[in-house]
Amino acid sequence: THLLSLTSVSKAGDLVGTSTSFQKPGDVVRVAVDKKGTAQIAQLTQVNDDLLQGKTLATAEEIWYPSSGGAKIQGWIVKPPNFDASKKYPLVLEIHGGPQGMYSVGFDMMWQVFASSGFVVLYLNPRGSTGYGDTFVRSIEKSYPGPDYDDLMAGVDTVLGRGYVDSKQLYVSGCSGGGALSSWVIGHTTRFAAAAVRCPVTDWIGM
Repeated sequence: THLLSLTSVSKAGDLVGTSTSFQKPGDVVRVAVDKKGTAQIAQLTQVNDDLLQGKTLATAEEIWYPSSGGAKIQGWIVKPPNFDASKKYPLVLEIHGGPQGMYSVGFDMMWQVFASSGFVVLYLNPRGSTGYGDTFVRSIEKSYPGPDYDDLMAGVDTVLGRGYVDSKQLYVSGCSGGGALSSWVIGHTTRFAAAAVRCPVTDWIGM
């Protein structure tokens, strides 16, 4: 699974862009599409291969889980290198901004830093996120924060149900729209031991 972003196209129809995956930072690629529509991807750079050589990176598990109103939410659980499911780990819930934005399977140094420090990281695409259709993204239009809060808490409950997270070491963080939601979270529950409310919009008039 990878994230492919295309930026240019030649007169011959070849495409150029970048490709990245959870354990691989972006590299430049060329995409050639034949007459049958089959794409051949050729990697042109190896920008970070030397930096990552010999490093053990975190892994990510994709999850889907139910939330209020019958919503189905996608997210990822980032597990530290040498993860041991018999142990109890602290958890960081990281909330994306926007709120009309989305997380993906692309490489993110923040996940790797948190995980290498011994944290499980949970990142989610709650209602209001792009990429899941118009109804999904507009569901918070007149209720923000609203059902997205339900989605975030349902995600935390899903991971707690796996048995390897310490419920007394839950942390929440986010920037911009994620900062607003982080503020909302700690105003509606005491389950988090600490929060990093980054660049939030908490005063709509002042904004």
